[in-house]
Amino acid sequence: MGLLRRAAFWYYTRSVQNFAAGDVCSVKYEDRFSVAKILAVNGDVFHVRLYKEKFVIRPQSVQIGALSLGSIDDPDGFGVGHVPLLGGTFGSWLPVRCQSDPVTDDELIWVIEWENSGGGVWS
Repeated sequence: MGLLRRAAFWYYTRSVQNFAAGDVCSVKYEDRFSVAKILAVNGDVFHVRLYKEKFVIRPQSVQIGALSLGSIDDPDGFGVGHVPLLGGTFGSWLPVRCQSDPVTDDELIWVIEWENSGGGVWS
């Protein structure tokens, strides 16, 4: 990893250091915005749920109940129930906290299954 890339990764890691489980964030997704919910933070790993809905402008708040993961068969795309990311990778999505929503047991099971499987992390 080059010096410039390491510096950017360090910056992005620092930019999310105050984020916590239950934070709902708008994130940059190509030329649009999406919504991500932080399910857990374990050290430098952020466990994130990414909803399928995309927005032309960055949402300031969302109705969690109106968001969905969808399915791979949906013609307009789908979300991901659990993505383990290094903090720098999550920070590179330029998250902005919109609100907080308690993490449910149904959401947390994704993180527990990942831990039990010895899963990897996206970087």
